[in-house]
Amino acid sequence: MALRLFLMRTHYRSDVNQSDTALEFASGRVYYIYQTLQDSQEVISLYCDDKLDFPVPTGDQAVVDKNHEEFLKHMANDLHTKGALDELMKPI
Repeated sequence: MALRLFLMRTHYRSDVNQSDTALEFASGRVYYIYQTLQDSQEVISLYCDDKLDFPVPTGDQAVVDKNHEEFLKHMANDLHTKGALDELMKPI
């Protein structure tokens, strides 16, 4: 997974600049993403198990909407996946 993230962060028109440091960074990001997903699932399961209805606060929804808009802008810019992935990482 770390190699996939490393390669996705490289623009398809750019040379791949492989280094141990870059792969270690990607590995750390993958671990952080999976840890965040696990933590989120634990919290969300509390609401799902108790069937609680909890609306998303307006400020939080605005952050999600802005992040989504920036992600789409980067993808529309010649598939700038590095910028798009950076946008996805901001909230976590």
